[in-house]
Amino acid sequence: MRVAAVWVLLSGCHLIFDLDQRAAQCKVSGIQLCLTFEDDLGDLETTDDSGEGNDARLLNVSPAKHNGQGAVSLEATSKIEIENMGALDVPGPLTFDAFFRWLEGSDPQAILDNFNQWGLGVQSGVEVSCTLGFADFTFSILVGGNFVPGRWHHVACVFDPDIGTQLYLDGVPIKTDPAGIGKMVRMNGGAPFVMVGSFNSGTGHFLGELDDLRVITRALSSDEILAAADAE
Repeated sequence: MRVAAVWVLLSGCHLIFDLDQRAAQCKVSGIQLCLTFEDDLGDLETTDDSGEGNDARLLNVSPAKHNGQGAVSLEATSKIEIENMGALDVPGPLTFDAFFRWLEGSDPQAILDNFNQWGLGVQSGVEVSCTLGFADFTFSILVGGNFVPGRWHHVACVFDPDIGTQLYLDGVPIKTDPAGIGKMVRMNGGAPFVMVGSFNSGTGHFLGELDDLRVITRALSSDEILAAADAE
C-alpha cells in the first residue's frame, strides 16, 4: 500500500504523518466488502473494513506483509470463507478487485469465488481471469503474460450491463468483452460461502499472498481502478 506523506509544523519541528490511502479505498461508494487483514489473525477471523459486516473466517492462514501493511499468506490447506447472507450477491453493475502475489502452481487458483456468480483467479502462473455467471451462461475473461510471479499486482474486474466486462491489471485495462451486455449476474449460486483463496468446491487453492480484497456494487471508472492500484 502506497502512503502519502504530509509535513506538519509542530513546536518548531517538522513531523511526518502517513495518510493511509487503504482506508479511503474501503469507504468508496457502493462498497460491500473490504478485507485489509490489519487485525490480529490469531483469532481465526478478520474484520470486513467496509463496515458492512461481511467478516471472514480463517483456517491455516498465516500473516504476511504487503509494503509494511497486513496481508495473508495462503497454502494448499488454507481456507478463508465469508458467510453468504446475500449482501455479496450483486446483479450488476459490479466491481471486485484484490492485490495478489502468486508464488507457485500451474492449475487454476482462486482469488475470490462467489460460486456460479463471479470470481477472480490466476492460472498457469501468468494468466489472470475474471468469471461471471448469468442466468443462461457463464463466461470468463482470461489474459496471459501480464504479471510477474513473486511480485505484488492489483487485479480488478468491472461489470457494467450497458458496456460489458473489463479486466484490469495494475490499473491498466487489459481486455474488454461485450459478453454480458443487457444481462444481470445470477443471484443465487447455491453456495453458503464466498471463498477467498480457493473455489467453493474446495479446489483451486491460491499459493501465495493476498491483500485488500473488495466487492463494490457499481462499475468503478478507470480512474478509480487506477487509484486503487496506486494505493499499494
